[in-house]
Amino acid sequence: MPEYQFHLHDGPSRPPVDEVVDARDDAEALDLAQIRLSLSRAFTDVRVKKNGVELYHLKRDSEF
Repeated sequence: MPEYQFHLHDGPSRPPVDEVVDARDDAEALDLAQIRLSLSRAFTDVRVKKNGVELYHLKRDSEF
């Protein structure tokens, strides 16, 4: 399974929290990133990378 790196951000003044996630493909990595972002209000956005290349940048909806 490919490895993806999630960079979870909680604002501009703090460094991101990095998590390594295994997923079958890019689509599953996107689904997992959406779930991960929704699991905690501590993070405002998540960047998903594979082999050092950014695939997705998800931001929490402004209503949260």
